[in-house]
Amino acid sequence: MARALNTLLAAALVAAAHTAAAAVSIPGAVTADGVAPIPEATARDTRPYLEFRRASFLGWDATGRTALVKTRFGNTDQLHTVAGPGAARTQLSFEAEPVPFASQAPGGGPLVIQKDVGGNEFYQLYRLDNGALELLTDGKSRNWFGSWSRDGRLLGYASSRRNGADMDLYVLDPRTPGSDRMVAQVSGGGWNISDFSADGRTALAINRISINHAVVAEIDLDKGGLRVLTPKKGVASYGDAHYAADGQIWVLSNRDSDFVRLGKLDPRNGAFRPVSREPRWDVTDYVVSADDSMVAYAINEAGVSRLRIGDGTGGAVRTVEGLPDGVLDWSFGRLLQLSATGQIGLSMSSARVPGDVYSVDPKTLAVKRWTWSEAGGLDLERNREPELVEVTSFDGEKVSGFLYRPDPARFPGKRPLIMDIHGGPEGQSRPGFLGADNYLVNELGVA
Repeated sequence: MARALNTLLAAALVAAAHTAAAAVSIPGAVTADGVAPIPEATARDTRPYLEFRRASFLGWDATGRTALVKTRFGNTDQLHTVAGPGAARTQLSFEAEPVPFASQAPGGGPLVIQKDVGGNEFYQLYRLDNGALELLTDGKSRNWFGSWSRDGRLLGYASSRRNGADMDLYVLDPRTPGSDRMVAQVSGGGWNISDFSADGRTALAINRISINHAVVAEIDLDKGGLRVLTPKKGVASYGDAHYAADGQIWVLSNRDSDFVRLGKLDPRNGAFRPVSREPRWDVTDYVVSADDSMVAYAINEAGVSRLRIGDGTGGAVRTVEGLPDGVLDWSFGRLLQLSATGQIGLSMSSARVPGDVYSVDPKTLAVKRWTWSEAGGLDLERNREPELVEVTSFDGEKVSGFLYRPDPARFPGKRPLIMDIHGGPEGQSRPGFLGADNYLVNELGVA
């Protein structure tokens, strides 16, 4: 629904810019059949709802005091740094195409970005240096950023360069273009490297076959070869595998459960031991301190992201208050990252937050907001907070959804309702920022 509304509103705005008539003309690229004339006032009133920005957290610099974020500059997302909560953005990339992802090597090494051309999703990896890009991959195949080695010397990634289909696993030193080498030839398009061991001799890889089926494997970077660590019997999901300090492997999995839990995988026998103890709700993301003494993880509580802090043993956890009642913003990389100073970085969107960067102190649970994204001059407090509602399906099952009610003082009585049904089955509607759809609720009184 949002995409269709954006198209109509954008068409109205383009037309409004080229005519002084009471009704805007339809652009030549748009076919309108039976559409009533669009008043200029509609184009004027909808314009602010198309001009919001969002900021997405991508990581920390080596000091742990500066955040790496992406936000729109002109018409495309570009890379910026923010030196502290509320500080000004400093732009690093100046590309004609959007920059969807970037990551700096541990210890302050090279800055690598992943981007495509024209939305073709044939992503390439580049080193960004003083605003200029240097291509690291072949420029033709599809490539996907994986993980840095602990010392920041190697970058692991997946690439389809061998045959255009299978995502083989590679490593390279971004300081030396042409240093890339294949470390595992695989079958399938769901492979990528997720972590390196502390000594740099092995790496973890995940093959995501479907939402409910994945395998974790270990690569010998010296001798080559790939060893599957998860059980061959039974099907389960696994995600975000990382070496733990005790030699086991942190991982998200729905093994022996209806929900995804955070736990540890024993590389000797594939046994999974859950660490998170929530009786329901999926764990979606996590970050762990180097010594495993602190673990932070996010759960999807009926669509809302809640951040929990624990001690890494499965003991008592604390819930972080002060974050918006919304959703962790999706990005190509890890959504929760720990800085050198011990702060957890993340970005959130909600009904009244288009998408902004926050930090959380895992000791005190103090929350700081780093960015305040512009909203086209609109008062975001006018946006309606959603209500979680349940209806009974034809088969007796409960189906939940988020209801956005117009302001009853401005729009009393019964109101028209748009039901935006998520296509599924692998996703759900969640209470992020409505974007242009806020116009329907705020200005037309549509629920």
